[in-house]
Amino acid sequence: MSNESVGAEYGIESTVPSYGKATISYDINVETLGGSDNYFIVYSDEYDVVAAVDFDYTGTVLVNDFEQDGLAETTKTFTANKWYNVKIDLDFATHIAKYYVDSVLLYTTAIDPAVTGYGILDLMTDDYGTSFYVDNIQIKNATLATSDAAKNDIFRVYPNPTVDVLNFDIAGKINTVEVYNAAGILVKSTKDGAKSLNVAALTKGSYVVKVTTENASYTKKVIKK
Repeated sequence: MSNESVGAEYGIESTVPSYGKATISYDINVETLGGSDNYFIVYSDEYDVVAAVDFDYTGTVLVNDFEQDGLAETTKTFTANKWYNVKIDLDFATHIAKYYVDSVLLYTTAIDPAVTGYGILDLMTDDYGTSFYVDNIQIKNATLATSDAAKNDIFRVYPNPTVDVLNFDIAGKINTVEVYNAAGILVKSTKDGAKSLNVAALTKGSYVVKVTTENASYTKKVIKK
């Protein structure tokens, strides 16, 4: 997603890897002022807003503030036809989001405590005749513990969302697989050691899958369609 021109109302959307502690950064260049608002939005898999930045039509940078239930103005202004670097630090252990422009901290706010991760990026404009450009989008696992970072790298559940079968990309032998619903109730389990699980009989919704190997346990939120 490099040097894209966004000029339609819902923009460009992409699924992305999620980390418990993440740094998301990108470069932005707004074509001209006085036209469209220019959004970079981070959603959960259920489309809850985790973080958002708006380079708005007046030349002001706004960011998502969960406690204000919307966008909050910062003191940062920008000019048209100039590149800026934006960085968002997300920490789901403390549920804190920090926003930076050109390495300067602009704003610190809470993340909705009900949201446990993210999975979708959306580049969006409200389409008032102008466009913006983005480049160099990066998502980094900022977890300090090497072991936790390694676990994120070696455990993957796909497809997610799924209709029927979940596959597990994981090192080592699987001992158990457990599926919990949104209320934390165990709804399915297996000890067959297979690296896949049929969930076709489950109702649509959000679940947490816990996979236990000989050496560790891993959890991942999944969506059953």
